[in-house]
Amino acid sequence: MAILQGGRIPQKLIPIRKDKNQPNAVPTNADLTRFLERRRAQELGFELPMNTEEAAAYVGYHPKTVERMARMGEIPAHPVSGVRRKTWKFFPSELDAWLRSKVNSRRYPCSPDGKDSID
Repeated sequence: MAILQGGRIPQKLIPIRKDKNQPNAVPTNADLTRFLERRRAQELGFELPMNTEEAAAYVGYHPKTVERMARMGEIPAHPVSGVRRKTWKFFPSELDAWLRSKVNSRRYPCSPDGKDSID
């Protein structure tokens, strides 16, 4: 899979830190480095854990909601001791499986052959 399209990294694949004062934020060097590390790890066959902000963007919740759900054990998360408080790491494959387990749709089943539909 090519990372660059026409010599540029696709904007939708780069996690961007949003600032309230700058609605059109530009990716920082840290964002680009994290993106390239994640792509390189994917090419090598393993995945890097996501932080709370990345996991929140992945599942579509607010970061505070994701932290609360992690504390209560409602979402797959791995605690990591921080300096001042406990932080959480999330693996994309675990979040994807968790999201798929939440889907209950006859029209759009999770499995490609439609075996988990209720027809």
